[in-house]
Amino acid sequence: MSDTDNFADEAEPVEAADDDAPEKSDNADDAEAENDAAGEAAGGDADEEAGDGDPEFVTVEFDGVEYEVPAALKDGVLMRGDYTQKTQTLAAERKQFEAQAQHMQRSAQIREAQFQDAAGIHAMDQQLAQYDQVDWMELADADPVEAQKLSLQRDELRRHRDQANAALAQKTEQLNIGQREYAAKEGARIRSELQAKHSDWNDELEEEMAQYAISKGVPEQQIRTTMDKPSLEILRDAHSWHQHQAKLANKTTRKTKAQPAKPAVKVKGSRQGARKNPDDMTPEEWVDWREKGIQKRFAARSP
Repeated sequence: MSDTDNFADEAEPVEAADDDAPEKSDNADDAEAENDAAGEAAGGDADEEAGDGDPEFVTVEFDGVEYEVPAALKDGVLMRGDYTQKTQTLAAERKQFEAQAQHMQRSAQIREAQFQDAAGIHAMDQQLAQYDQVDWMELADADPVEAQKLSLQRDELRRHRDQANAALAQKTEQLNIGQREYAAKEGARIRSELQAKHSDWNDELEEEMAQYAISKGVPEQQIRTTMDKPSLEILRDAHSWHQHQAKLANKTTRKTKAQPAKPAVKVKGSRQGARKNPDDMTPEEWVDWREKGIQKRFAARSP
């Protein structure tokens, strides 16, 4: 046997191995297909489980608008809304405080100017009083030039005093106008807040409340100019209770008036020998009446 034949013999098993290779490859493909199918099934189950775990949605209100949000975010949205509301309330209170501070500052400045004007007027009044003590006739005879000079000074002082009085009156009017404007703004703000809180709040209710307070002894000027919100709400509650009591009293009065008159009780004359009502009998009469009744029943049963 040649070396070539030996080589051929040794090569045959290699060819057999090559023939078996496709079979193994087909098995691997089948395994991969099964794995893919299992993976798809597992993925489908996972998707179904994920679908079952979708977040629950709830309705929340934020800035007057309703939104659908996951339930897990509900508390956060509500907290944000509460924070926003508190921030807005704080901003409104700060604005109110600043307006009040500005009003008080302007009023203080005007009052300080009034005080200075009043002090100047008082000093000029004292000087004019000194001029009034001068004997002008005697001074004119003794020194006409000096008399003329002092008279001109007195007239000039009077003119300055009149100007100071006019300036003081103007500042007083300015202060009053500022007070009225501030009161009007504050009144409008308080009414707006009360109308937002109480749906029945209106001008008619305010007038009824004022008349009720006046009837209880509150000065009209005080009740007409009050801007104290808690006091107004207390007055509203008191007025509502008063109206409630008045309605109850009116209902009771109407029922009393509408009640029909009862017919007169007819008293029948008692007949001689008529049976007396057992309730009106004395104990002895009742015992006697009872015994007679028992005897009558026994007599009726006996043959």
